[in-house]
Amino acid sequence: MTPGFPLPSSLKVVPGTERAQAAYSYLTQFTAADDSRFWFYNSMHFPEPMSAFDMVTAEAAYCALGAANTRVHSLPTTLGIDHRIINGRVYIGGNAVTDPAEIARRTEEFQKRAFYYYANWEKLHAQWHEKMMCLIRDAQAFPKLELPDFEPLVHVHAGRGVASNHYLLDIYQKTLEGYFRMWHHHFEFLLLGYGAYLTFFAFCKKAFPEITDQTIARMVAGIEAEIFRPDDELRRLARRAVELGVDGEFQRLVSSDEIIETLKQSGTAGQAWLEELEASRHPWFNINVGDGFYHYHRAWNDDLSMPFACLPEYIKRVKSGESLERPIDKLQAERKELIEGYRDLLNTDEDRVAYDQMITLAHRVFPYVEGHKFYCEHW
Repeated sequence: MTPGFPLPSSLKVVPGTERAQAAYSYLTQFTAADDSRFWFYNSMHFPEPMSAFDMVTAEAAYCALGAANTRVHSLPTTLGIDHRIINGRVYIGGNAVTDPAEIARRTEEFQKRAFYYYANWEKLHAQWHEKMMCLIRDAQAFPKLELPDFEPLVHVHAGRGVASNHYLLDIYQKTLEGYFRMWHHHFEFLLLGYGAYLTFFAFCKKAFPEITDQTIARMVAGIEAEIFRPDDELRRLARRAVELGVDGEFQRLVSSDEIIETLKQSGTAGQAWLEELEASRHPWFNINVGDGFYHYHRAWNDDLSMPFACLPEYIKRVKSGESLERPIDKLQAERKELIEGYRDLLNTDEDRVAYDQMITLAHRVFPYVEGHKFYCEHW
């Protein structure tokens, strides 16, 4: 995100776009009361101007984030964030809790809630996974609706009395409800996961003043997370293309549609690779090519040109003798060496006990921190 700055209410919209600005909800318009607050342009999540239609993605996310911060986990020093929009850009500002008595009250609540999640992480995460899969299955089950020139005569004769455009509205509303619910699930573990890692991070920075951010990150490296799986599937497909002898069909300037059509005509080997592709696509190619906040950001399954563009290079690496496997064992060995090495630098048993507890918790929560994105983008 770009550095924060006070954004005056007198800031003008781009001339000629005043009516477009009015299309955004009044709750997201800057007012004079916002002049004294600190605002960030959230270019990390919303790097491009957003249409009014797309802005529901920001509304859903910040609604769920505020609920998680404020009422679910009761973070001691924050009541979530507000967002404002001007010229299609999303700005965010925090709602800090500064009263010591209120911080103490919220801290007591936070401990009862967060510590329960940490103590029951695996069980609750399994429930989370099933909730997300249920949301995905519900969305996939929505019928594909179209508006016919005329309502089917069978509907008229049956006296159905409801035209097809109503069902478009019905599915749209169900889609929005699922999207808002997905964001509540998104934040169920996320803040606690980041919190556990950042607590360990802060401990390391204090105990080892010269340690780098990257070194601390390497202490939680080597995890297995679903977010890596789409790329793992691409690597697997590259290996299978070489094994089946159809690797020559994958060329940089040939479209994915052309390659698929060629493989259909390539006998049993081509058909075998296409079957492997189908096995990888569902569900692993439901990953988004962007951040998922814009209507024109599509999944791999919507446009295979993105994953197919990676295959020639992967095939080239396979043929040169590379395995393409992620070096999990190496990363975990390096992780263990780093953890043990820095632990030996601690001076007291008390610090070593705290260090052990924090790194153990970080390892438990980090697969979710990295992996949750796949399910949210899948939805």
